[in-house]
Amino acid sequence: MLLSVARHRAYNAAMLDLGNMTQAIWSATQGRPLEYTHESGGSPQFSRLGWHAEIVYFLMAPLYSLFPSPITLLVLQGVLFAYAAIPLFNVARLRLGSEWAALGVMLVYLFYPVAQTAVLFDFHGDTLAMPLLVLALCALERKAWRRYWIFVVLSLSCKIYVAVPVVAMGLALWLTGQRKVGQLTSVVGLVWAAVLLLFVRPAFSPAIQLAEST
Repeated sequence: MLLSVARHRAYNAAMLDLGNMTQAIWSATQGRPLEYTHESGGSPQFSRLGWHAEIVYFLMAPLYSLFPSPITLLVLQGVLFAYAAIPLFNVARLRLGSEWAALGVMLVYLFYPVAQTAVLFDFHGDTLAMPLLVLALCALERKAWRRYWIFVVLSLSCKIYVAVPVVAMGLALWLTGQRKVGQLTSVVGLVWAAVLLLFVRPAFSPAIQLAEST
């Protein structure tokens, strides 16, 4: 988290992603549908709902309105990633029967190179989905069904592509004997992706926005 903030403050963020996400979340505080300025500089503003459909950004608008800075988003992303290590440690301890083994699992999660790179690389919906999926699996292990479905839906709301690992998770559960929850998980993932692809994205696609402006 501190490194991602330092990277931003040192002007080492080379891509437009952090700026795009910050502007989109700011637009939500103004009652707009996650709008941002495309790198082409054209008009009108584009919407994240017409691209990756990061619906979860709406939930961040109240916090951003209190602390309107890109650093707010970087801190939130880093804290969420780190927080998921706590329930992961507790589940691993129960499963493995050893605090040292559980600590090893937690450290693998925290220092996994791909995860570290994602947290350091600006702010993205799929980076948020990573710890949310971990939290969903931890809730599943404890059969905390309400929390499980909350985290599954939150994960899906991070980016349209997250439907793929959610459907795969459901298939894995089905194959390992948890047929009911596995089947339902896959169905939820497929239905969510279908709604985004067939209705949400077309309604906010750049082509529609450009046509309406002419």
